[in-house]
Amino acid sequence: MVDEARTDFPLHDSAASIADGCLGVVGNLLVRPRRDCPRVLVLFNGAINEHKILPMNFQRWTWAEDFDATIVSASDTLVSPETGLSLGWYHGGAQDFATTTLRPIADALDALGLGDAQRICFGSSAGGFAAVMASILGWSDLSIAINPQTDITRYHDAGRLPFLAQIGVDPEAVSPEAAKRLSLCAALEGNTAGGKVVIFQNRFDNHHFTRHFLPLVDAVADLPEARRRDFSLRLTADREAGHSPPNRAATLAMIREAAPELLA
Repeated sequence: MVDEARTDFPLHDSAASIADGCLGVVGNLLVRPRRDCPRVLVLFNGAINEHKILPMNFQRWTWAEDFDATIVSASDTLVSPETGLSLGWYHGGAQDFATTTLRPIADALDALGLGDAQRICFGSSAGGFAAVMASILGWSDLSIAINPQTDITRYHDAGRLPFLAQIGVDPEAVSPEAAKRLSLCAALEGNTAGGKVVIFQNRFDNHHFTRHFLPLVDAVADLPEARRRDFSLRLTADREAGHSPPNRAATLAMIREAAPELLA
């Protein structure tokens, strides 16, 4: 599933110089353009193997061939050998998700002449958090997530505490402002417009089902009816998998269910 351990992608100053069908890195983005296609798929990482953390990390980049879309794989700016973090949820630290990740993606799309293309985001676990946040912020037209964290403050201590220390947030005193960046549920408060969201949650991923999925179900239920219709929250049942993401074929089947136009 993870393909992050590669460092020899060609580097470009602008996405405009990356040829269609080729892979190239611009900033913290790995891009495979398809200028003739009106869709863009943004891939967000889950946890990076702590023994394989690189300055830039890209998961599922080998899957580009499966999709009829321009592919953008985003490396989390908080996950690096310097921070030692394997999870950063694309929080952005002193800046924010929109500044560190979404704006550079938009700039790359503009350079490719795809500023008006349909934007679809995908991720599992921490990547799912980022994908859904992109729709809440109205940046993504559709986000697809598998077993996402929905509230970082509810995550396991081993991943949560080093991350909160890195961004300077006291886990015992999270301000309302900080909460809106750390919790999809908090970010949804007062949310009346944004992109569509499809979440696949494994019922046998007990931690994420009880601590993350069910609170999000409640948060969505509190939304105005028109906004509530943008969310499709779907349960799966794989006792053996637990939180582990499905294999490539099963993941692609979920993506096809949510966005059939994406598959090549």
